[in-house]
Amino acid sequence: MAAVALPPHQIQQTEEFGNLEVAAVNGPASVVISGTQEEVDTFLGTLDSEVRARRLRVSHAFHSRWTEPVLAQFAEALQEITFREPVLAGVSNVTGGPVDGQWNDPEYWVRHIRSTVLFADNVTTLSTPGTGVLELGPDGVLSALFTNTPATAAMRRERPEVHTLLNSVGHIWRWGLKVDWPAV
Repeated sequence: MAAVALPPHQIQQTEEFGNLEVAAVNGPASVVISGTQEEVDTFLGTLDSEVRARRLRVSHAFHSRWTEPVLAQFAEALQEITFREPVLAGVSNVTGGPVDGQWNDPEYWVRHIRSTVLFADNVTTLSTPGTGVLELGPDGVLSALFTNTPATAAMRRERPEVHTLLNSVGHIWRWGLKVDWPAV
């Protein structure tokens, strides 16, 4: 997998690159590609030196055909989970729109593994007045993609966790959102 600063339509499936797939659309000119190491390396080797691109350190080619061998086993494992209605509103990486019951459906999570992540659509859906975004993940990569909505990351790679989380809570308070200070 690799992050590439190109629009999705410029990632072509051609014989030259094998079956390279767009695993995620993070913005108008920001995608993640997925495929074999050879396919990704070949594609990256054709890019102009001005196109930002970097390989991702991952164990598998997620959100691509390479996940298909595990889908049935994953679907079977999901039968052991009791799903409940989310307490907070959410946005789907599969549709890019608001969640409306999908998260209770085990098949949704199977589709999620195989589908292209539509994060750019999530950004549009979440970019509404009075909304702030807290990124929960290993680093603040995706929160940087929000340009019209305040966003912050709860964790930053190689930074103290408590400091980073408290900094994020401070951002949330500064945006005018309610913070449960005794809980903090």
